[in-house]
This record gives sequence, structure tokens and C-alpha cells, in this order.
Amino acid sequence: LMLDREFDGNELHDGVFVSCAGNGTSDTSTVELREALRTRCCMLYLSVHAAGFQDCWQEWAQAEGLPPEVRTFSKLSTDLLARREDFEEQSVYTLRSLALAARILDATRSVKFATDDILLPLLAGCIGKAAAVKLLATIALHENAPSIEQIVADPDGCELPTENSIQIGVTMQIVDALTDKPKQAALMKYLMRMPAEIASYGITFGAKSAP
Repeated sequence: LMLDREFDGNELHDGVFVSCAGNGTSDTSTVELREALRTRCCMLYLSVHAAGFQDCWQEWAQAEGLPPEVRTFSKLSTDLLARREDFEEQSVYTLRSLALAARILDATRSVKFATDDILLPLLAGCIGKAAAVKLLATIALHENAPSIEQIVADPDGCELPTENSIQIGVTMQIVDALTDKPKQAALMKYLMRMPAEIASYGITFGAKSAP
């Protein structure tokens, strides 16, 4: 289902998203997911102690007709709720799961609502928390780097980042922007100001996107 998008002989439409729910491996009769499946999923964990959980449960309880005294008890007794949240992280950082994280990142930039509160868990669900934190830090580096517009406007005078990671980030953006022919000369002039190893990388991949 996750590989071929086929269900009972029928191919799923592109607009169909596959999701599943499961219990922790400590529960009886559960089977741990293999890495091949984990790298095709965004793995999210639910906590009864997460912000907003109690309000969601109260809405459900009210709709289900649970007595008000029971709902009151729940509201006043969150400290007594059993904690079963010692989950082993299942997400794995591979190039496949990184590509999935990239698609999620693109999606969060296209929607018309704030995603700051959900972006880290979504990325971590694909590539693990440590990699997700570093990815967000890399995104911040890109945001602090000179823009393509600034480079094209003044390729000789535009500030050249001194930090290696930002230099690489700018080079990646230049490689993508080289498909715009009127900008090529200015971008290449700026690229040649980079350290030789980074400039060489940019030229190699720039030639692929803009022969």
C-alpha cells in the first residue's frame, strides 16, 4: 500500500493520503514496524499530556454524553493520568525520509495558516528529532544568507558569507537560480568569489541545471 499505492487491486488516487494508528511495541501482540516502512511514513506520537489534549477529550466526552461529574473529574485530575510515553523513536534519517520531509516543508509553505507549532514534530516524524532540529537550523542559515536578488543586483559587492555552511546554502540556491538565463552571468561571477571547493561544486551542479 505504501509502495505501489494499490489496495485490493485498485490504485489509490494521488489525492488519497494513507494513515494508520498503532500501539507501542510494549503492548501485547504488536509487531514492530520494519525500517522499510518507517522510512515511508511520518511517525507521530500521541500524548494525553500534550497541550490541548484535555480540551479535545472534553469535546469528545460531551458529544458522547459522559456525565458532567465525570468530565469535571477528568479536568481536575490530569496529574493522575497514567503516563505511557516512553516511546523509542522510530523515525530514521535516510535520503528517502529526507525527501519526504522536504515535501512536508514545501506543503507548510503553501498553506494559509501558521505551521510553526507543528513543523518540528512533522519533520521529526520523518527523519528523527536530532536531524529535524539540524534541518531547521539549516533553514535558518539560508534565511540569513544573501538573496538571489541581492546577488544579481551587485555580484561584485554583495557580501560573501564567511561561514562554510552558509556558503554552501547560498551555492545551492545559485544552482537552482541558474535556470534563469538573464541572471546567469551575475550568479556565476558571485559564485567564483567562493572558496574553490564550493565554487567547483556549484559549477558542477549548475552545469546540470543550466548546461
